[in-house]
Amino acid sequence: MVTALSYGTTGLSVGQRVFGLSDSYRGGTLAEYVAVEARNLAPLPGDVDFTVGASVAMPGLTAWQGLFEHGRLKQYRGIATRYDKTARNFLAALHLAAATIWLN
Repeated sequence: MVTALSYGTTGLSVGQRVFGLSDSYRGGTLAEYVAVEARNLAPLPGDVDFTVGASVAMPGLTAWQGLFEHGRLKQYRGIATRYDKTARNFLAALHLAAATIWLN
């Protein structure tokens, strides 16, 4: 939840529910409050609790990098991915790959 904004920050408001990633050099994400750049945050839908929101960003980023940056996926033609215990990376990869059908 956004509790304060730096001067000139746009796209966010105090009290807004958000999720995202902190910069790797800052750390501190287990702290009660943490400073994060606005570009690393996204709105958290009202029907999604904070626990789920906290578990989405890293698997989603991992799937994105694997598919689009390292795998150079342009449009879905079938993917092979490892199904891990939590299935988060697998499901995120599947959703991102399928989304390319409608995006292209």
